[in-house]
Amino acid sequence: MSAKQKQKSLSKKEQRKSATEQANASRNLLKAAYSAGDLLSPFPAFQTYQKDDLKVRMEFAHAHALTKERLAWMLNLTRTNMEAMYRDVWGWSDEKKMRELTDNDSLFITAIDQVSQEPVGFLFFRFLLDDDREEEDKEVLYVYELQLESKVQGHGLGRILMITAELIARKQNMKGVELTCFTANDKAIKFYTTQMKYNIDETSPSIATPEKGLKYEILSKFWDSK
Repeated sequence: MSAKQKQKSLSKKEQRKSATEQANASRNLLKAAYSAGDLLSPFPAFQTYQKDDLKVRMEFAHAHALTKERLAWMLNLTRTNMEAMYRDVWGWSDEKKMRELTDNDSLFITAIDQVSQEPVGFLFFRFLLDDDREEEDKEVLYVYELQLESKVQGHGLGRILMITAELIARKQNMKGVELTCFTANDKAIKFYTTQMKYNIDETSPSIATPEKGLKYEILSKFWDSK
């Protein structure tokens, strides 16, 4: 084997070793995030929220800790708010959405009205490795659903829940936050891109596969520039 061939072989071996080390590091980071306990506890200022006549407390929970009643409410609220848009893009299935909600990796922050003691909104998220990127993979907090009862919309609760998600992501050393938004949901697109300063991600269909004409965008906010 020539010196050049030896160097090439060594380089490939180093690349494989580096990739393995990175994969192990990502796996350990995600595992630590899921094992961190109450993800709201480091942020006492975000455990309650009050504006106008709305006063709520925030509760964090893993999927396995949610009651059947709470899960049913989450499913019903998502269906009420989003079924038409889901049907236009992916189709809607109660069973599929419930499997998503009850997955072992599903995490939730629920807003509870302090007067009625009833839930009025929730954020559903997971920690995962985004490995669809052209360059390096990124560990992210991925928002699956942000749903509010109509009676509490327009009071800044959605913004507070998203800020809380970003604080949790930073605390758990994620590279950023990602989410999916239907293109037909103009109000949500405006909220995320204008108020929350999210960008259309490089992996979003409108950038990565515009010829497919898919009816959703992947939005992201990263604070790691490496």
